[in-house]
Amino acid sequence: MMINNKNVLTTASSDKFFPFLLNLIWSIQKNYKEHPKIIVFDVWLNFFFKEHLKLIKNIEVIRVPKFLPFWDSCYSWKIWIYNNFYWDNHLHIDSWSSVLSNLDHIFGIIENKWYFTVSQKMELKTIVPKEYYGLLDFSNNFDHNHYFTAGILWINKKNLIINNLINITNDAMLSGLCLWFSESEQSRNKWKDKSPFIRNCALFRHDQTLLNIFFYKHIKNIDLENMEKYAYIGSNIPPKDCIIHNHRRNIDCLKYIKYINYKKKNLYFYISKVLVKIIILSYKVLGYIISLRK
Repeated sequence: MMINNKNVLTTASSDKFFPFLLNLIWSIQKNYKEHPKIIVFDVWLNFFFKEHLKLIKNIEVIRVPKFLPFWDSCYSWKIWIYNNFYWDNHLHIDSWSSVLSNLDHIFGIIENKWYFTVSQKMELKTIVPKEYYGLLDFSNNFDHNHYFTAGILWINKKNLIINNLINITNDAMLSGLCLWFSESEQSRNKWKDKSPFIRNCALFRHDQTLLNIFFYKHIKNIDLENMEKYAYIGSNIPPKDCIIHNHRRNIDCLKYIKYINYKKKNLYFYISKVLVKIIILSYKVLGYIISLRK
């Protein structure tokens, strides 16, 4: 598959993350006014939400196909997107983020360096299962390097090394190496993702684990950008120099959601708006129940 845009911003959403997706879109509209096209990958969006997105300027929605039985498990679809679409400069931002500034300088960095990765300030060995070292011929020399986030990742596939490592990462995903959970995350081991197997590491990160393994194998000395600036995780008020706030599904950070610039509004919009309010309310109720259990 190919879309011939030089620069694109991509993100993805299912129904339960749709309020956060709207928040991301307006944060881009407000703070990055001359932004490139935004591609939204549909991972189980309902009809009304897809119609809602059609009303927003400079947005394209692409349905992720069921390319494997486990296509929608453990972020397998995200690696499939990186491998099956080609843009000169591809910036992926997870839907639970807010863009707080112009991103043109990052496109310039990608043009010259071919990638843009943001540190998570934790050692790589934390997310790599012990069996992957032998299975993927991965050296433990990288154990103490910091791994990068997969929620904010930018690549230029014109570079053959980048293109090749994405292809290899996709092959690993197709063989099921994105799946299952570490012991510390068995609370997530349920429903469609449930498995009796446990990944032997402190915190298995699915797509993020595979991307880090193959980036370090093929690039080795990876330049990692500052987390506080490009993937700040923390309070509702990020630092002044923060460019991307990764608020991790915190509903208190949905401050942009009311101000999206629409081409027009129709019945689908108003039905979608009601559904969004229901989802936000469900998050609030869940948060309240969790607080009572503490």
